[in-house]
Amino acid sequence: MDNISQMISVIKNAGMVNKKEIEIPLSKFKLLILGILKSEGFIADYEVEEKIIKVKLAYKGKTLLINDIKRVSKPGQRIYRKARELPYSKRGLGIYIVSTSCGIMTDRAARKKGVGGELICEVY
Repeated sequence: MDNISQMISVIKNAGMVNKKEIEIPLSKFKLLILGILKSEGFIADYEVEEKIIKVKLAYKGKTLLINDIKRVSKPGQRIYRKARELPYSKRGLGIYIVSTSCGIMTDRAARKKGVGGELICEVY
């Protein structure tokens, strides 16, 4: 199974049962994605312990701040977009995480820099 898809599944499942904290295997790519989720306010915090990332999920009342998170580009079918072709998530309320030549960033940052790349996932 794809590592990013596994992380997304763990986050979705934890939200359904109102877990406050989850543990996922360590990966540099996952850390970059979690950094974006934290800066955008979708998760509360994360920390690295040996070979595990402990992620504290953000809630508003009893509802998870991540309404939905979907994997867009899959290992079997990569989806690339140019900067001017990057889609808007839920009319600007959500974000796309994009892997560009300048690093991992949100769709807004990629448009601002004028770079396209691979659409990793959509979060709203």
